[in-house]
Amino acid sequence: MEIVPKAWGQEVWLCNEEYCGKLLDVLSGAGSSIHRHLGKKETLYCLEGQVAFTLEEEHIVLMSGVGLVRVLPGKWHQFHSV
Repeated sequence: MEIVPKAWGQEVWLCNEEYCGKLLDVLSGAGSSIHRHLGKKETLYCLEGQVAFTLEEEHIVLMSGVGLVRVLPGKWHQFHSV
């Protein structure tokens, strides 16, 4: 496990290879830039609070304990805490 500081909070890496397993601690009102991963798959699930998530042209709000989002390699995405 590795903790990686970010401008928007921190990532706790459980696995970060072709599949990405991370815990993201996002500061209130903060978020990521739009980005993509060419060789990784991600699954996002909100443990606490709300996260506004954009996947390509789709806008999704994840709430604690409700739903998840799968991101395939090469797909543009970003997130912000609500």
